[in-house]
Amino acid sequence: MISFENNNNKRSINIDIIKSLALFFVILVHFFLYSGYYSSPYSIDGMKISVIIRIISMSSVPLFIMSSGFLLKNKIPSLSYYSGILKIILTYLVCTFIVSAYFHYPVKDIVFFIKTYIIEISTFKYYAWYVEMYIGLYFIAPIINLTYKNLDKKLRFIMLASLMLISTIPITILNIAMQINKFQFLREIYNFWWLSLYPITYYIIGMLIRDYGKNIKKRYLFPLLIISIAITSYLYLLLGKSGHFETRAHANLGLVLISTLIFLLIINIHISFPPILQKIFIFISKNTLVAYLLSVIIDSIAYKNISILYPNMIDKVKMIWYYSLSNYLKVISIAIAYNLIKYIIIDIYKKISSIFKSQN
Repeated sequence: MISFENNNNKRSINIDIIKSLALFFVILVHFFLYSGYYSSPYSIDGMKISVIIRIISMSSVPLFIMSSGFLLKNKIPSLSYYSGILKIILTYLVCTFIVSAYFHYPVKDIVFFIKTYIIEISTFKYYAWYVEMYIGLYFIAPIINLTYKNLDKKLRFIMLASLMLISTIPITILNIAMQINKFQFLREIYNFWWLSLYPITYYIIGMLIRDYGKNIKKRYLFPLLIISIAITSYLYLLLGKSGHFETRAHANLGLVLISTLIFLLIINIHISFPPILQKIFIFISKNTLVAYLLSVIIDSIAYKNISILYPNMIDKVKMIWYYSLSNYLKVISIAIAYNLIKYIIIDIYKKISSIFKSQN
């Protein structure tokens, strides 16, 4: 979705790959949103593999936020930096207008449509919750950077540990407590106030990977990832016997480990990709926000009759890669169309402007 741009002179194709993969994981997560996963008990056929796939795909948001921490680490508070929010807001306004027009078509009452559109953008409807969160992170990022810059290595990791202590760990405890009926007791002895700080946790992880990620013993990363996925999946299946549970889907300890290990694995890959493939990754990376916001249109079409076509969860799971890959290609196509229209409009505007200037 949103993350800060690579510097074209020092572009990291690895970050582009991470963001491209994260977008695919977003599309994959949406499959579970529309497939009946959240209303299905873990005991039925197809749910065990669904739990594993979903846990991996839920690293989508963390990967985007860590990418921002990685890329934005050296930004400082400045007018030029803060003016960058305008591009994000403009993209959000245009994409939401397209989505709103699609869902309210045909528009019979223009005034009513405009009122509806204003309500939808102000309430961050459809998939725009991420934009709401990210705008806040955008504004505080340079302050985080200044704090981080003035700490030595030990204090930087203490900073991360402190954030995990008040956000990630309480979320994990709360998830477990809800399943063992001990929530009230644990609430009295633990502070659950700061649960929503997890985006800052992931942002700082991205910064730490930028500074220290190259020093990791890479041969251990993949085995640790498999172990983390296995343990987290087992706990979900063990604790979720009475039904699906989560308080903050992107922030339990297992997902923090999985997301961090995926990021470390990809950022440390040294492969020479063909130029055409690099261009594809770069295009997707630059257009993740557009693709994400407009994907609600693709989802509304693709999943309209999924429960009728595939009434059993096991049948839906068999189609997971078809739906996810085809929808991924569709959202990339819609991003291409968006850019073509944008460039045409900009070109027309420039030509009109030049005509007026020549007349004056």
